[in-house]
Amino acid sequence: MLCYGRVYQMTLRRTLLGILALSLLAVPVGSLAQQHPPRTARIGFLGQTSASLSASVIRVEALRTGLRDLGYVEGKNLTSRIPLG
Repeated sequence: MLCYGRVYQMTLRRTLLGILALSLLAVPVGSLAQQHPPRTARIGFLGQTSASLSASVIRVEALRTGLRDLGYVEGKNLTSRIPLG
């Protein structure tokens, strides 16, 4: 009877250690499943504000058009700061 109790204790210990090991392996997998928000690109533009204001406006619009063609959407994955005037 004593031998049976010892075998049961060893089996129980192995089972608990196995459960503990599997739970420790499962923790990093859960943290990898979290999705991070996409990065937002930030663009700044400094232009002249004197006589060539219209040329700066044209350049800024060309920049925005080019970024839009590349898939950047202002407010979604692009933040721009373009002081003119």
